[in-house]
Amino acid sequence: MPVAFIRGLSAVTHHQPDNRFWDAAESLIADSEIVVDRPKGTRHPRFESITYPLDYGYLDGTVAVDGHGVDIWIGSQPDLGIVGILATVDLFKRDAEIKLLFGCTE
Repeated sequence: MPVAFIRGLSAVTHHQPDNRFWDAAESLIADSEIVVDRPKGTRHPRFESITYPLDYGYLDGTVAVDGHGVDIWIGSQPDLGIVGILATVDLFKRDAEIKLLFGCTE
């Protein structure tokens, strides 16, 4: 089940959020080519009943837990930058990873 973490929100509300993670994620995106391999409106390659609501791809030249590039969802407002992450656990593949939310508003 995915869990979302939203930029600017802190688990402890009386402290300023530590932006080092978000700054590092922004740098990773800025220094990488975004490859969209599943455009908005296309069907999932294994689960054809699932349609991608946004462009979905990866950051070329990066490596995630699954050995592929870091996953990224690209929304319609890229000027917003990274707005959050999804933390996923896949019991079928027995892995966990994050997916960057870039310019997403919905």
